[in-house]
Amino acid sequence: MGGEQGGGMVTSLVVRSNGSVGLHADAWHYSVQDNLERMRFTPSGSTVFKGHSTTSFEFFNASNQRVSYIDSFGNTAFTGSASFAYGLFISDLSSPSNQWLLYKNVGDSQLYLRDLVNSRMQVTYLPGPNLDNSQTTFNTRVHVGLGGNDPFSVYSRFIAAGSDATAWGVNVENTGNGQAFITLQRTGTTPIRWYKYIPGASTDLRYYANAADRFTFRDDGTFIATAGVRATHYVANESDGYRSVNGDRLQTMGSGLPWQLLTNSGSALGLKVGSLVISNDYADTTFTNGLFVKGPVTTASLISSATEFRLNNNTFSRVAQIDGAGGFGGGYNFNITGGTNRDSTGNVAGYYYTQNRIKFYAETTGAPGPINPRAEVHSGGLDVLGLDQAKLDRGPLRFF
Repeated sequence: MGGEQGGGMVTSLVVRSNGSVGLHADAWHYSVQDNLERMRFTPSGSTVFKGHSTTSFEFFNASNQRVSYIDSFGNTAFTGSASFAYGLFISDLSSPSNQWLLYKNVGDSQLYLRDLVNSRMQVTYLPGPNLDNSQTTFNTRVHVGLGGNDPFSVYSRFIAAGSDATAWGVNVENTGNGQAFITLQRTGTTPIRWYKYIPGASTDLRYYANAADRFTFRDDGTFIATAGVRATHYVANESDGYRSVNGDRLQTMGSGLPWQLLTNSGSALGLKVGSLVISNDYADTTFTNGLFVKGPVTTASLISSATEFRLNNNTFSRVAQIDGAGGFGGGYNFNITGGTNRDSTGNVAGYYYTQNRIKFYAETTGAPGPINPRAEVHSGGLDVLGLDQAKLDRGPLRFF
């Protein structure tokens, strides 16, 4: 058949002198077996195939094995592997441009999924021989499950949401005996990294920051804080009435003996058990005068001091004072530090035991400084300063 036109008819098949065969454009070409339209060339250069069964168009290899086909719905199926030189473009049929691209670069082992509409990378897959050396990177928020539409979820990069009447959660699991942890990290102008973790071979739950564990929760309910605990409200066992008051005290409110752990502006400390108060502040305001016990003190053993005992914490009322060499004394305005002395301007009276003798002191007002005893009692008798026979003869014994 030739490729000539005449008599108002167009020849559909042209056989050229070089042996090639040509089909006329913009006309349907029919199947001889069923006389149905099968193929058409358009003036724009497209080739159109038309199917009339469930499997519309099929591809076979040299061994006459089907490797791909297009069904009547327009779906393309591959019975074997499909290779793409650059990548796979995905888009709606009604869209004038591609929307997604799944591709791999030459010489690069990674696989990429790119959003072409917004021109940004969505997912990067890095292959590896095991879990530790392979990675999937999401350059977007990751949402697992249904729900999670709270407005604050827009600040989250990972959202695990769900709705279940029994339980729902996120699991971080180590099937071995090593650590299991969650990291919270900021690398900006105030960098910090917190770890919430279960140590290896341990049942503790710990919080770690700045090169040390900061909080530890034991599985028996024990809580350990390395730098103390500060809270405006603390409930240790609410059913028994343990709670804080005004953020400055920890106390029990139960039916037993109540106790309170007191603070003063967060800097001083005391303990109150019933009506007994023990603190390091005599007036409960400055917390600077040593231990203060409000109420009687009873001991089954002894009360000891390395230096002295005072009444009402006054320097002029040292009732017992030790000198460091086995001697001790006490009295009013009396001090045996570095010798026997009047402590401050005024009257003085006191006693002093040293070297198998007791000395007694008494003087009217005077300036601070050393003073001498008025009398001494020792193994040899009694010595009285200023006493002679004439004074004894005049009447009753007097010390002056």
